[in-house]
Amino acid sequence: MRRRRKMKKKICPVGIMIALLSFLFLFPPLAAGEDASKQYIFAQRLFEEKKFSLAALQFEKFLDTFPRDPNCDKAQYGMGMSFWHLDDYKRAASAFEILLERYPESELVDESLLQLGESFSKLENYDGAISTYEKLIKDYPQSEHLPRFLYSLAYAHLRLEDYPEALKNFRKVKDEFPEFEYLAEVQYRIANVLYLTNRYEEAKKEYSTFITRYSTPKFLVQAYRERGYCNFELGSYTEAAEDFARAGEDFWRAEALCQLGRYSEARQAYQRALEKFQKKWEAHARRGIAYTYYEEKNYAKAQDGFQQLIESFAEPKFLPEAWTRLGDCFYYQNDLAEAQKAYQKVIEEYPESKYAVDSLYGMAYSYLNQEDFDQAAVYFRRLNQEFPSFAHALDVTFQLGEAYLYLSEYEEALKIFQKVIDQAPHDPLAARAQHERGLCYFEQKGYQAALEEFGKVINNYPKSQWVDNAYLETGNALFNLKRFEEAIQKYSRLAQEFPAS
Repeated sequence: MRRRRKMKKKICPVGIMIALLSFLFLFPPLAAGEDASKQYIFAQRLFEEKKFSLAALQFEKFLDTFPRDPNCDKAQYGMGMSFWHLDDYKRAASAFEILLERYPESELVDESLLQLGESFSKLENYDGAISTYEKLIKDYPQSEHLPRFLYSLAYAHLRLEDYPEALKNFRKVKDEFPEFEYLAEVQYRIANVLYLTNRYEEAKKEYSTFITRYSTPKFLVQAYRERGYCNFELGSYTEAAEDFARAGEDFWRAEALCQLGRYSEARQAYQRALEKFQKKWEAHARRGIAYTYYEEKNYAKAQDGFQQLIESFAEPKFLPEAWTRLGDCFYYQNDLAEAQKAYQKVIEEYPESKYAVDSLYGMAYSYLNQEDFDQAAVYFRRLNQEFPSFAHALDVTFQLGEAYLYLSEYEEALKIFQKVIDQAPHDPLAARAQHERGLCYFEQKGYQAALEEFGKVINNYPKSQWVDNAYLETGNALFNLKRFEEAIQKYSRLAQEFPAS
């Protein structure tokens, strides 16, 4: 009996151990599953609490520990989104690429492709982004995210300056998905692409649609500013000034006001731009202020403005223009010596500048006004030879003729004046050139030839301001030819037809 009791005591612990081992072997997946679930939930909670660095680590730990868990695709996606929110787009892109490779059947494939494309965009890999978005559109044509795919595709094309493709896809979103949550931005982008491609009239209409229909604060200021640029390019300066005012663009409002001749208002707007410390516009605003005085013919104030521009902003792009206009200010104040110094500065130091020709022109006129006709002829001749397409080329030719006339080089003067007549027979200078040809002959005592030239002024240019003088000189020529009765008739006609002459 004793032996049996002893035996019973030994059997009991063995049975318990066997039972425990059986339990452990029968239910290990359940314990592991519970742990995996807890770790995934923990990682997800960290993500929801915006603790993205910790969330990324926890998702990675989950994937390493439970590589076959059904939630692995979600964890991979969560890791990618954690990196995304940390602005670590390179690691985000890598995470989404791994998801697409390892879990091709996941319901998160389309969202992962979208986020991969977005990551590429953030990394400025727009070609990669475009390929990703195009795959999305092709493989998931029924996806609820399709408008977002199209929008992102359009934006990537925009950043690559592929404007036709950008415009096509933005318009597709607008036309086919009128309930898209970012439709206001789409409308703005359509206008912006048209503006960037210089289609100002179309862009203006699209900006107006955006402003009227959406007026979302995010793009409202840009829309007013860019519609202002469109109006400016279209010559609608009043509308441009209004748009720039709404956008708070004082500098560009001033530019528009200058175009309208509203110089005092423009000056105030330039001053406001300076007060706002808009550094990039400082030199331009100073230049603008000087020009407002210049256009108002307040040459003393303009002179101060251009001198300040020269002294404060010694940038090559401003100096040739500033020196030229400074010369003009001196010229119009009859300080011809100082004008010549300013013009000479441009001619010698900035010969390739577009303002060099203006300075040569100013130099020529300053010598003409000093009655230094030799030097005037030198500069007018140089202008005539080197700058035949100059805006004032016809006047240059005429003034060269005047210089020759004053120098008594009549044959040269006659040729030059005839050139003016031949080049622009309907220009007011043609009538004056015809009159000066008469003077050339008159000064040489060629009175008969002078009569013919003055007659052409009267007959060919009857509405010219030189007709009354032509009658006078005709009378003088007849008088010198001793044809006194005819001379008296011409003088009488002058008195009758031009009593105020």
